[in-house]
Amino acid sequence: MFRRDVSSGEIIIREGEAADNLYVIQSGVFEAFKSSADGERVLFKYEGAGAFGELALMYNCPRAATVRAVSDGVLWAMERSTFRTIVLAARMQKRRRYEEVLGEMDIFQALTPANRSSIADCLTAEVYQEGEYILREGEPLATGSKFYMIEEGLVECCKTIQGAKRSVGTMGPGRFFGEIALVRQNSNRAADCIARQRTKVLTLSRDAFERLMGPAEKILAEQVAQYDRANSDLSSDFSMHRNPRASFL
Repeated sequence: MFRRDVSSGEIIIREGEAADNLYVIQSGVFEAFKSSADGERVLFKYEGAGAFGELALMYNCPRAATVRAVSDGVLWAMERSTFRTIVLAARMQKRRRYEEVLGEMDIFQALTPANRSSIADCLTAEVYQEGEYILREGEPLATGSKFYMIEEGLVECCKTIQGAKRSVGTMGPGRFFGEIALVRQNSNRAADCIARQRTKVLTLSRDAFERLMGPAEKILAEQVAQYDRANSDLSSDFSMHRNPRASFL
């Protein structure tokens, strides 16, 4: 990285230009804006902190906006090569962490390490605060269908039974839910899944699930059939599979 002192009114990056650096603000005020026939439209204002210019480096595209110094200030510029090295290292670290999570779940044992690695690349992390609903009873299964894996936190499952909401179980790290929505699409969700503390889940979309799960998809379909046979009254769009290394909550 290298230091860049800027003066009020100076253009740091210009819309449409090729990207070369990411800029981290040490001091000063900066504004990002787009120009049109109607004049300038300010998109965002940075005051003494933050960074800009990363999107063009990430996606190898021209600058999407112009950034101008509103006051004198100090920036630290990171070159493209350094930025890409850091991003790739972070991506690899995330992949390894997600592969460890997948490796601890029985459902993924039928997959090859290469398949698990591909799944890890497709996972998206979502964070829910205490009391937030992850799934709602009665929602169509086709609405935003995902496969959920709990990385940290606690999820309670509640179902309407004889007109009253009742808790039917809790799940912690290493357990998953939502898979029935991916193999059975013609009904509604049969239970609420609610975060009972700050909870982080890893999600896999329906498209990625169908493309990557392979043998595991057949296993899940068999489990769904077992759920239906075992208890048709309480068949749900979630299961509470226990990771042998996880606490039974």
